[in-house]
Amino acid sequence: MKNWNKFIRRLFLLTVLITMPISLFSQNKNEKKLKRKLQFNEITSCEIDYDGNIIVKKDSLIGVLDKNLNLKIPIRYKEIEQLEKNLFLVKRDSLSYLYQTIYSSKLKKELTPLMEDVTLISDNSNHKIILSIIYNKIYSCEGKLLNKDTDIEYNYFYTNNALLAHKKENEYYLVDFEFKRLTSNYEYIEYIHSEPLTYCAWDKVSGKKRLINDKGVLLSDDMYDYIDYSGDYIEVAKNDKYGLLSPFSGNTILPVDYDSIEHVFCDGNADFLTCKNKNEWSLIDIDEGTGYFTVKAKNIEKLYSTSLFKYVDEDDKCNLLNEKGEKVLSIDYDDINICFYYYGYCEIIKDNKYGMVDGEGNILVPVEYDSIDFFDFPENPIMELIQGTKVFALDLKEVKEKYFDKKLELEIQ
Repeated sequence: MKNWNKFIRRLFLLTVLITMPISLFSQNKNEKKLKRKLQFNEITSCEIDYDGNIIVKKDSLIGVLDKNLNLKIPIRYKEIEQLEKNLFLVKRDSLSYLYQTIYSSKLKKELTPLMEDVTLISDNSNHKIILSIIYNKIYSCEGKLLNKDTDIEYNYFYTNNALLAHKKENEYYLVDFEFKRLTSNYEYIEYIHSEPLTYCAWDKVSGKKRLINDKGVLLSDDMYDYIDYSGDYIEVAKNDKYGLLSPFSGNTILPVDYDSIEHVFCDGNADFLTCKNKNEWSLIDIDEGTGYFTVKAKNIEKLYSTSLFKYVDEDDKCNLLNEKGEKVLSIDYDDINICFYYYGYCEIIKDNKYGMVDGEGNILVPVEYDSIDFFDFPENPIMELIQGTKVFALDLKEVKEKYFDKKLELEIQ
């Protein structure tokens, strides 16, 4: 029975490897000795990665075989991660190592110890380096330490052009992968946008902020009090006025003369609701560079999960506006609030009476109730209406039919 179990285990492993060209008859004596030492019947699991490496596990340790069953990495590591074809990151004890599977007498198998958090990165010239962020060391793929001054802290933000260097307090700059400076010193540099990669850099003299790309090039000659990303654009501010810049070129998308800019979506397209001169609001299509509408108002707010805007006039009366700036409701109300996000329903209030409209402004419940409340039960969300001593309950999924057909589900005196 014992020999039979050994046969089954060997047959299973050969079945896994059947798609690979294995030459069992051309193995030299060392390979045969290695196989006998490996003892296939003691391997608890194996799998094949995309490059044809066979990841084998024995007890709690992991190793790697090639497609000819040659041992590439001994079965003695806790974790193995492939960085590229012949370069692996292996973990043993509390340290990780770079491990070369093609080596010579001049190149060790286990390269210098690293911390767990490492990244393989390359520049536009395919110049590859290994960045160990926690240990603050940078290595070549051959294990050579590249940064001599380990007092400098480096960070990488998914760019193939630059590293962010930080030597001491208030001294930040960008370098390329050969550690050549791309910028002068800044008070601070902050990553703000990924595609394309852009940074906000604090000027050491004025304290103002500048916009630079990952090649160290200034995207705008102007300095700003505030720089941050907003959707696909960069929002900037100067003297309490806001505008938008392109993250690609730094060109002006919206001039810096708005009191506020709010990123909103209409029909799935990214637009910007802008306020200018305190009481004049515009909804602007950024791609077209034209305004959808411009109205005077005390406040305008995009209502979540609807295509409507809450409009508040100078007398604090409220209405709903569509994307053309047209009033949707026939009369103004004392207040309007989004009340059930999933369905896009809005609560309307007038003279202390409550009603409800849908996300297109259609009145679902007349303004004649003392209060409206909601119970978000998973299978059956309920709206509760109170009118004097009467309490009504409606199924929110069928609120139109339930109300207008007078099929109130519950009435309590």
